[in-house]
Amino acid sequence: MLRDGTVATVRRSTPADRESMQRFFRELSPESLHQRFFTAGQPADALIDRLCAQTDTSPDVTLVAVRQAGD
Repeated sequence: MLRDGTVATVRRSTPADRESMQRFFRELSPESLHQRFFTAGQPADALIDRLCAQTDTSPDVTLVAVRQAGD
């Protein structure tokens, strides 16, 4: 449960998350990007592809938190 009372589920990323992940990074301000990732630049498409293309056999894991829609 998040601070505002909504529920979020944490799960492994999938290729279907690519567009949402791109939107997440695109909507962050340069200041927020810098504070979170120590850079003000947008991640390369290849990085987002790699983050979303992990498989069950991959040694790397990218987790995403998905907020459940309100009633």
